[in-house]
Amino acid sequence: MHTRELTIEELQAQADEEIDYSEIPPLDENFWKNASIRLPETMELIQIIVDRDIAKFFRKSGKRINDVLRDYVEANS
Repeated sequence: MHTRELTIEELQAQADEEIDYSEIPPLDENFWKNASIRLPETMELIQIIVDRDIAKFFRKSGKRINDVLRDYVEANS
């Protein structure tokens, strides 16, 4: 049976009881065996100069510049 994907609005309106979890395996001890707590590192205060449109984008998006830089570093390390 093929069903269509739901829109964001339909997903937001869906009650928890209506969610189909059948394809998600249960979380058991094996799932957690390699898990670890990752505490945030101490941050360092720096100043950067960016183009005005870049600053505006980040203010509007709510995304932190540090998060974008972290993703970049992890992708390129």
